Amino acid sequence: MGSSKSVGSGSAYTIRGIGSFGVGAANTASVVTASNGHSVNDSVFADIGFYDLERIEVLKGPQGTLNGRNATTGVINFITARPTGETEGSIDVLVGNYDAKRTTMVLNSPLTDNLFGRIAFVVNQRDGYMDNLYLDSKYDDRNESSVRLSLDWLINDTATLSLTTQHNSADDSRPQEHLSFCQSDPFYGCSPFERGPGNTAADYRGHYAGAIGFLAHLYPGVITNSYAGALVSDDPFRKAYLNKDPSHDQNTSFSTLEFRQEFENYTFVAKYSYDTREFHQMNDNDGSVAVRPFPGLAKLLNPAIPNVEGIIDYLKFSEFTDSARAYDFSDVYSNDQQFELNIISDFDGAFNYTLGVYTYDGRNDNNYTVHTAGGGFLANFGNHPYNAVFQSLGLPDMSRYGGLAFNQALARAAVGGFAPSGVCPIVGSWMLPVAAAGGAIMDVCALSGIGGTGMPAFNTPVEISGVLQDSNVRTKTNSAFGEFYFDLDEITKLTLGFRYDDQVVTNSAIACLTEANCGTPLSSWLTGTGPSTGLYDRGDTDNVKARYGTQQDEFLSYKVALQRDITDDIMMYVSFATASKPGGFNPGLASGSVPFTFDEEESETLDIGFRSSFSWWSG
Repeated sequence: MGSSKSVGSGSAYTIRGIGSFGVGAANTASVVTASNGHSVNDSVFADIGFYDLERIEVLKGPQGTLNGRNATTGVINFITARPTGETEGSIDVLVGNYDAKRTTMVLNSPLTDNLFGRIAFVVNQRDGYMDNLYLDSKYDDRNESSVRLSLDWLINDTATLSLTTQHNSADDSRPQEHLSFCQSDPFYGCSPFERGPGNTAADYRGHYAGAIGFLAHLYPGVITNSYAGALVSDDPFRKAYLNKDPSHDQNTSFSTLEFRQEFENYTFVAKYSYDTREFHQMNDNDGSVAVRPFPGLAKLLNPAIPNVEGIIDYLKFSEFTDSARAYDFSDVYSNDQQFELNIISDFDGAFNYTLGVYTYDGRNDNNYTVHTAGGGFLANFGNHPYNAVFQSLGLPDMSRYGGLAFNQALARAAVGGFAPSGVCPIVGSWMLPVAAAGGAIMDVCALSGIGGTGMPAFNTPVEISGVLQDSNVRTKTNSAFGEFYFDLDEITKLTLGFRYDDQVVTNSAIACLTEANCGTPLSSWLTGTGPSTGLYDRGDTDNVKARYGTQQDEFLSYKVALQRDITDDIMMYVSFATASKPGGFNPGLASGSVPFTFDEEESETLDIGFRSSFSWWSG
């Protein structure tokens, strides 16, 4: 079994080397992480870990015939400790280097003769053990806590009502991705043919951020590699050069209410759970610090003109920027509801069974964006030092303008001589050639449309001033499942299982590279029909290119297993099981080679093996 963080906001678990490696919010996990039998977001355990447990179950292979949430690869199920009739408690303190301290406290007590309670609390703190050599700081620390309350009400001798509710919180500087490798390449950015050294930034000449910076007038005619000569750590697993330390903030809650009624020959179980997640993450996306400033387009007019620098608005903060930057942000709001009914037989004969029905309803608002310095200068010309330069030349304040169309018109004017018919609706001082620094002549006719009806005043909203993937996903599942057990003789058992699933996944997705893809098409800006407000409004499909899609899958899977006891300690088994994972949605913009949706996944698993208890080992 393996576990690791993944891009954006998730975590990835593998069993037998098989896991869920699809990128995107509208993907169903192959490995289900569960608490007391109901699935929970896998990042919960990736943060706080586990504590005060009765046991951990790791079930390999398809588990849909026995588990509420369908699992094609396996289930990791954490069974929490239940309250007892004894008054007891414990305090465990684990200390280590980097001032690490993990404190776990448990208190168990009967509240009445038939109501028992248990509360467990854990606090985990540790200093960062990654060195940011640029800021001379430590990051990747731990500051997290969790509390769990468990109540068991013994209604009578055969009926029990159990409540478990848990809340986790984390606020520290752990990164989502610890390390990346890149062999800088002027064409690809990072070469796909070589791994390269750790924490090395992509060559801006082959990176989209270089193109965005070019449109924002950060380079004099040709893109240069802003990271050429950047310092690289000699130990990328422990040290890095970052403009900003990561930030990690997550709050999750998970509650389960279970009713269990024992009858003479079977047990009835009804279970409901509800969980929420709020997640915020910021990372220094390029993993490096640029050493070359932005020379600026105006260097073509006069090499003595200062470099481009200014205050840039990124998604969560503003920062003085004089060289390349890249920050990624992940924001997730999700909630899930699950309900399950089970009947488990307990006959004395050779036949028994377990049957269940299950429903799942999950909502996930997942936003991932990457902001660059070029995108910030491009979005709002008021951030650009050239705005003050133009005002000193007699042009009006253009801080109310920004975006691709405006900056394209500005670039044409700067190089001079582009004045197509109809772009100059205003007559006045804007129509007069203005002597720029160094004696170059700017054709402000190309700029005149900016102040008139040709182009409205508009700043690109910060939310879409970078690369954005915004997915709003709802997943609804209705399932029926069960297993039937036949004792063929005293040492041989046959198991037959089935599962039926009806799942519907809907997705409202926005994928943007600034407003070029997210909002009004560029042609609308150039013809003067582009809107100046309401660009980032999901309800206004005229202005936002949100893609809506539905994936509905219906499938039946089964299981056949035979086990035979060779001795009292050794059992041989053979099992064949099928499983299906529903289709989903690809992130990013759909194209001919990358469709918006992908089909369901079907698997067949054959297991043959031995299991032994090794009772002789214990003496």
